[in-house]
Formats: sequence, structure tokens, C-alpha cells
Amino acid sequence: MCKSPQIIPEEQIRVLIREISHFMEQRVRSDGWNPYLLTFMFHQIPGGKKAKLRSMNDALYRFYKTFLTRVIRNPHSAFHQDQRPLFFAAPDYPVPKHDKEWLSDIAINDGLHMHGILVVPLQSRLKKDLIGHIQQYRRLYLPPPLRRIHIRGIEGNFGRVSDYICKSIKKGRNTWDDVIILPKNRSEIRPTSELFKEMVKWVEVGLMPRYVPNTSKCSSSKPFDFEETLASASVFRRQFEPPSLKD
Repeated sequence: MCKSPQIIPEEQIRVLIREISHFMEQRVRSDGWNPYLLTFMFHQIPGGKKAKLRSMNDALYRFYKTFLTRVIRNPHSAFHQDQRPLFFAAPDYPVPKHDKEWLSDIAINDGLHMHGILVVPLQSRLKKDLIGHIQQYRRLYLPPPLRRIHIRGIEGNFGRVSDYICKSIKKGRNTWDDVIILPKNRSEIRPTSELFKEMVKWVEVGLMPRYVPNTSKCSSSKPFDFEETLASASVFRRQFEPPSLKD
């Protein structure tokens, strides 16, 4: 059974766009993250508008997944969730121009393409800025149906840029279901063990730094006792957490 498009009032859409824009801007102003405006152009995709949008969305999810592992070594770790790049994208149609590139773009997929805002952590595994990184690994980031990615830094008003990439949503040419917001929320991150869940709570209480060095290769003469470690960690943590965080 096909899921019906989510109908959201125009004013609520404006509120959602402002909230997402504000959250991204806070990362830039408070944490020094780097913001970019990306435009994704595609090769011809067969089928109607829904098929094209589905293929484009899949391509952008693959783009983010590929980029994520170049930014963070272990992106699925709950300890690193706050260091994952932010990605907000929506479909759009080209604004009329008179150059040859525009004419070629509107001839492909009826002009349908995607705009996105990507906000990248200041400290990451990247050896270059985003533009240099994508250029160096162009083949990695442009598997079909992606044809071209245009990138430029964002220096102006975040709200204005967010309104720009969502103009087709606000005009009703596309729906909020076509919007991509990544990463997923924390409820979708599944810790791999009970001990891992306990360590996440240690981070929340402030007993452990958010970034933990990898000690898995450290040798020890005493065998690791999982149950004993979990029990001791839980008892110790409860002495420090506020009532609102207690199980």
C-alpha cells in the first residue's frame, strides 16, 4: 500500500524551515562548523516525477553515507553523534537564465534537481575543505544518476539560503516528504550492547568525555568481565546523575 504524501500547512512548513536553519546556524556560530550550499544535477532518469524524485533522494542518501565515513571514523557510535555533518536538501527547478548550461539542465529530467545545505564539523578526518575534497574524489561522489555537484560556501543569511532551497516546497510544486534531513535522530541509533548504553549515560552525566580514545588494542593480563563491569559502572553513575536521568 502506497503511503500518501504528508500534507503540511504552508505556515508550518515555514516554521520547520526556520527551525532547521536556526539549528544549522548555531553549529556554525557556536562551534565553528563550515556551511556549504550544494546543487546536485542528474543524468536523465526514466519514469515520471515520483520515480525521478525517488532516484534523486536515493542518490543523495548515498552521497551523505559516503561523505560521513570521510568525516568520522565510526559514524554510528553514539559518542560521535554530535560530530556528524548536517544535511538538509530539497528538490527544485531551475530559475530561467540564458546560458547554455541552463538550457542543457532544463532539457534533463524536466529541469528537476536538488539543492542542499551541508554543515561540516571544524575538526574531522578531511584533509581539505569540502570543495577540494569533492574535486579530488569526484568519481567516488558522482556515481549515476548524479552528473554534477556544484558547491559554494555560505557567507550570508542562513534563513535566506534555506528559503531558497525550499522554494518549490513552499510553492507546492513538491511536498515535505521530498525533503531530506540528515543525520537521523538519536532514537534511530541503536547501541550494540547494554554496556555501550551504560557508557552513553556516563557521557550524559558528565563522567566520561564525549570522545573516547580507542583502547581495544591495549593488552591486559586480567580477562574482561562484562557483567561485573556493567554492574559497577551503573552503580557508580547513579550517584551522580540528576533525578530526571535516573532509569
